[in-house]
Amino acid sequence: MLATTASETCRILQENPEIITQLRENIKTIRAQLDPRSDWVVCSSSVENPIMLLVLKPEVVESKRLNVGDQEQILQDCVDE
Repeated sequence: MLATTASETCRILQENPEIITQLRENIKTIRAQLDPRSDWVVCSSSVENPIMLLVLKPEVVESKRLNVGDQEQILQDCVDE
């Protein structure tokens, strides 16, 4: 099933290369909204990675004395929203 999905994805991208251009623009837009505005999180993934790995800033974890469970709950709330 994964091989079929990967194969179909490659076919779609070959037939519609503009998808990649639009994806890169979407990534830039989201990062521009998140990175400078967030007091709590930072994106730790590569600039061109469409999967944004968000982590709580170490200074927030320390100042709020958040344990791992607290951190997971905050990040889950972000996902849910």
